[in-house]
Amino acid sequence: MPCARWIILVLAAPGLLAASAASARDEMITWSYEHPCDVEGFEIRYGPSPSSLDDVIPAEEVGRPRQVGGQFSYVLEGLPEAGETHVCVVAVRGDERSACSNTLVLSAATAKPILAGNTPAPEAELCEDFSGGTRSSDWVDTGAGASLVQESGLFRVEMLDRHYPMVRSEALVLSTPGDDVHSHFLGWDGAGVAAADWTAYEYSGQMMVKKNDGGVGVTLYSSYTDEDDYYRLGRHPKAANFVLERPGRFGLNCNPQVDPVHVAAGQWYNFRILAENGPDASRFTAKVWHAASREPQRPQLDCTDIDPARQLSGAVGVWASGNGTKAWDSLRVSAQLQTDVLGPPGKPEVAE
Repeated sequence: MPCARWIILVLAAPGLLAASAASARDEMITWSYEHPCDVEGFEIRYGPSPSSLDDVIPAEEVGRPRQVGGQFSYVLEGLPEAGETHVCVVAVRGDERSACSNTLVLSAATAKPILAGNTPAPEAELCEDFSGGTRSSDWVDTGAGASLVQESGLFRVEMLDRHYPMVRSEALVLSTPGDDVHSHFLGWDGAGVAAADWTAYEYSGQMMVKKNDGGVGVTLYSSYTDEDDYYRLGRHPKAANFVLERPGRFGLNCNPQVDPVHVAAGQWYNFRILAENGPDASRFTAKVWHAASREPQRPQLDCTDIDPARQLSGAVGVWASGNGTKAWDSLRVSAQLQTDVLGPPGKPEVAE
């Protein structure tokens, strides 16, 4: 699901509403999660003791609130004035559930949790899979010819057929022909950092081009819409492979590709790019693999930019060229690498 921006969900736990209004109170709890885009949502479990967390607010209600300052938030309503309520948070992905976080103890006599709180974790700057038929309003489209002028409505969210797995799902789509057409994410992360200032991050997701004479790619460290300058992982029209490049600029040196992927029209490909800055150079490594294949152990593309005027930060986006439909999905930017094991969230605490 797309990450809603700056939303704090205020939902009632059915079991907690049994307390009368005269003898009840509300508490906002917060928690962190190291890899927020790895989860579909959270569920909250609570009860009178750590061994009796039998009441559950399901993930369908809690969802995955937008992080603010590295923290998720949720309001528990109707807590009893008397006694203690023990609370833990569980990460949810499909049918998978993590272990409970450390337990928070709530009571009318304690304005703070009995156990010490956790330190806010790094958060994902972008988590967008276009479900619900929408995309964040922070996406800005620019027209053909590497135009810097905003042209709304070029890209749309549409339902597309997939073959791996055999499903129909929503994706960001450009159906009209044209060379060097872009869409850029120009929003902010949960800590209020503008996309133009994002640096040293991982960008991952999926992309597809429907025709062989079409090009598809993604951009990073972009200075759009002020200047046509960015790094790009893309497959040019009629080309066999993906390449890493900084179009129209000098200084980016790439090693020979290792086990390059031959691109077939109409097929979905996963990508993962890591951007790192050093004192004298920036390094970009990328993996690309077919959606039905395993992720390669090492990057196929490894490039270093020694240009003193190189980009050291910037937004992400998508790039398209040529004919046919181009599509992107499951776009993610994070300072943290994705994990396969679903760990527990950080211990919740009472919000200030």
